[in-house]
Amino acid sequence: MTAAGEVDSCSAPRLAAELEDAIAGDALQVIVDLTAVTFLDSVGVHALAAAYRRAEAAVIRLRVRDSHRAMMRSLELTGLWGLLAAGPAISGSATAS
Repeated sequence: MTAAGEVDSCSAPRLAAELEDAIAGDALQVIVDLTAVTFLDSVGVHALAAAYRRAEAAVIRLRVRDSHRAMMRSLELTGLWGLLAAGPAISGSATAS
């Protein structure tokens, strides 16, 4: 799945709902592409953290893909960057989009 633009208090609920739908599906891995995100506030970080907890409980691997240092820094400060192990999709795995 892909997020774009600003992920803030107005758009984060939509991201959270899309993440919840992806985790509820039958994918073994969910990749969230944040490369087109220009701003990620605390509500967006919270949506990712909550999705991570739900994915872990469902034994689904949630990962983010990001190329912007500002986005990565927000996730690093909260400790999520290491948990979400950002990077390319794993070959041969199911991925929600």
